[in-house]
Amino acid sequence: NVTGVQTCALPISVVGDANNVAIGVNAMLGNADAVSSTGTQNVAIGTSSLIAFTTSSNNAMLGHQTGLYLTTGGGNVYIGRNAGLNFNTSSRDSVIIGANAGGNQANTSTARFNVIIGSGAGSGINANGAENVLFLGVNAGSKVTAGQQNLAIGPNVASTTLTTGNRNILIGVDGSCDTAAAGTSDTLLIKGQGTAVFSATGMNGSAPALTIGATVQFGNAASFSANGSVATVLGSVGPTGSHTTVQKWLTFLDSGGTTLYVPAF
Repeated sequence: NVTGVQTCALPISVVGDANNVAIGVNAMLGNADAVSSTGTQNVAIGTSSLIAFTTSSNNAMLGHQTGLYLTTGGGNVYIGRNAGLNFNTSSRDSVIIGANAGGNQANTSTARFNVIIGSGAGSGINANGAENVLFLGVNAGSKVTAGQQNLAIGPNVASTTLTTGNRNILIGVDGSCDTAAAGTSDTLLIKGQGTAVFSATGMNGSAPALTIGATVQFGNAASFSANGSVATVLGSVGPTGSHTTVQKWLTFLDSGGTTLYVPAF
């Protein structure tokens, strides 16, 4: 169950009933010194795809030089020219799709458990610690080098500032959606091309701070309660255009489950 097509695909040194498929010049070449490569259940399609494997197993590689530096890592799916070129030796359990996705700093990281989708996404990763990231979009997360547990969704998001910060959530439409500094951690930013809709800091602590940059509209009528019979005293002077009496009450629960009311004029 060993199949090879094209020049030097699957050398004789690949042993046994390995269930490997290699298509392309030097695809899954393995060890060239007659020491057997024992990896199993791999598919490598493309010139030099998975060329250095030794014990790598359960990988699916499609594209020129995909998995070029993998030797022992398994459970990876790389699709696209030079996809995953940054990742070497024992990198495993990652999905990388797109031309040069995870592939601009060749042979620099053993990071694991990443999902990187989009041309050029995650192309700056050059450290082993850059794990558990989700980058989705053209050039998303392309500035990140070593940061871990980061989420960047949208074209060019996290492509200008973030490099080593951790646990950030960035969702946007361009490169302006990024962290404040290269090492910023534990932030949330959701924005279009204008003012951020939501931003938060300190999300790894007990008192995160949330900023809402948009007008808040409550669409659920159940969020409000009608006037009742309890007498209240309000000594403030309302802004121009406000009603002179309370129209309804915004209803919410505090951390202890107590119902509280905010008057709406």
